[in-house]
Formats: sequence, structure tokens, C-alpha cells
Amino acid sequence: ISYSNVETIQMYAFSNLTSLRGLYLKGNRLFTLHNFTFEKLNDLNFLDLSYSNVKLIETNAFYGLKSLKKLTLIGNRLKTIFDLTFQHLPNLLTLELEASQIESVQTDAFVGVNNLTSLSMKNNPLNLIRSLTFAGELKFLDLSFMNLKSIGPEMFAYQENLVTLILSENQIEILANNTFERLFKLENLYLTSSGLKIIELNAFSKLYSLDFLLINENDLRVIRNYTFRDLAKLTELNLAYSNVETI
Repeated sequence: ISYSNVETIQMYAFSNLTSLRGLYLKGNRLFTLHNFTFEKLNDLNFLDLSYSNVKLIETNAFYGLKSLKKLTLIGNRLKTIFDLTFQHLPNLLTLELEASQIESVQTDAFVGVNNLTSLSMKNNPLNLIRSLTFAGELKFLDLSFMNLKSIGPEMFAYQENLVTLILSENQIEILANNTFERLFKLENLYLTSSGLKIIELNAFSKLYSLDFLLINENDLRVIRNYTFRDLAKLTELNLAYSNVETI
């Protein structure tokens, strides 16, 4: 029922479709996802709600989706991700929130998604994320094309299993000391065109597993001695077009 101009889905609308594995609601005009809309869909694995003009997700909208593995909410009008929005999705692996006009994320927005491995929030007008408070199973995190002006260790305090982190196309300016100190397993870090002007001496400390680092297309000017001293496993470093004058 994608692109069907659906405006309202009533409570328990799908309750008799108990064997459903995939549900495609892309390109509708839903505006609000009401409580218990998907109850009884205990075996649903994939839910596509992209480009459906969703503005509000009620607290129990996803109640009953205990088997859901992938949720796509790309291209909606969410503005805020409220606390406990995804609390009923214990087996969710992939969450896509790209280009959904998100301006704020409440501290406990991701509580309950304890098995999440991939989160994409790219292309949203967010300028600050205080902390991503959910269990540390996340392996892929895309925060590119946003308005992030600062990042710090508290932001990644729970993501000890992260393998790929994308922070390109932001306005960070200063990469502070110990920003990634808990990311011992990080292998790929993308900071292309992220507004960087200063990399503090210990910004990359404890990134012992890092293999791939892109910090090209910034305005760095100076790379200080020992900036990369903890990156013993690094095989690729891209500093192109970063206006570096002194190394």
C-alpha cells in the first residue's frame, strides 16, 4: 500500500495479518503513527514508512513488533525523536532516519533497541547530540550532512563496538582531545568536509583498531607532532585539499 495517499491507519488495522513479514507504507500522508497501530504483527521483519509525511510517533506506535529487524523512516517530518519512541523494538538491527527534518533527539530516544547494529541519521538539521544512550551493539553510525558543531566523548560513551563512524559534511571546527577514547574497535572514520580547523593533540587517542581515516577537504593548516601516534593499524590516511601548511 505504498503511494496510496493513506492519511490514517486505525488502531489494530493489521491485527489479522499475523503471518506478515514485510509491510510497505512508503509515500503516504500518515502525519501521525498512533499507538498500537501494528499490534499483533509479531512476525514482521521489515517496515517501510519512508516519505510518508510522518510528524509524530506516539509512544506505543510500535508496540507488538518484537521481531522487527529493519525500520525505514527516511524522508519524513519528525522534528523531534522523543524518549522511548523505539522501546518496543528489542530485536531491531537497522534504523534509517535520514532526511527527516530532525532537529532534536531526546536523551532516552533509543532506549530499548538493545540489539541495534546500524543507525543512519544523515541529512538532518541537528546541531547537537548530547549522548546516544542505548546498549553498545552499534557497529555502523552515519551522522553526516548535519549541522553538528561539536562532538565529545560523552556522545559516544555507549558505542564501544562501533566499527564505522561517518561525520562528514558538518561544522565541527575543533576535534577535541579524547573525543573517540571509548571506540577501541573503530576501523573506519570519515571526517571529510566536516569544518575542521583544529585537531587537538589527543583527539585520536585510543583508536587502536583504526584502519581508514578520511579528514580531507577541511581547513586544518597545521598537523601537530604525534597527532596520529595511537593509530598503529592505520593503512589509509587522506588529507587532500585540507590546506595543510605545516606537518
